[in-house]
Amino acid sequence: MPLIATDRLPDTAVLRDLFGVDPVRVIGPAYQGSLMPEAFRPLRDDNVRRLRASDDPAMNELRAACSEQEWQDGALSAAGEIRFGRFEGARLVAVAGLRDWPPDATGPCVVSHPGHRGRGHAAAVVSAVVSHALGAGKIMLYQTLLDNAASVAVATRLGFEQYASHIAVRLPEF
Repeated sequence: MPLIATDRLPDTAVLRDLFGVDPVRVIGPAYQGSLMPEAFRPLRDDNVRRLRASDDPAMNELRAACSEQEWQDGALSAAGEIRFGRFEGARLVAVAGLRDWPPDATGPCVVSHPGHRGRGHAAAVVSAVVSHALGAGKIMLYQTLLDNAASVAVATRLGFEQYASHIAVRLPEF
């Protein structure tokens, strides 16, 4: 079977030829990164701390400020209990959590307030969860869409290196 250039994969005609049906949805290409502990470049930010139950109202405010798609893309619903947030005053402006990939790997999930993006808040909270995970001996992975330049920049800033990219194709159910 011939290889298909990745820049042609999102093309519906190519996917139809490959799978015999039109895709329902194409996701990607996605960035796949990994972090060697010695390559980690942590950020120090005194306004970042581990979140607790009393921060739920601030988390709800952050969620309300984001679109449903932004919230889903951040994947915080897949994160476990370990979450770190960055505050400006009483306002929660970014949150990162960890999504486990058993048995020993984990990766950050992150959402920033739309009115506070581009200021390093996401990098600060991702740095905090990565520090936590590395301290627990976890293998660090990072996944985001390649066209999410801000998220790829966070990964690169912290020392992640891209090892692959992939595309997901959802086919119709029969």
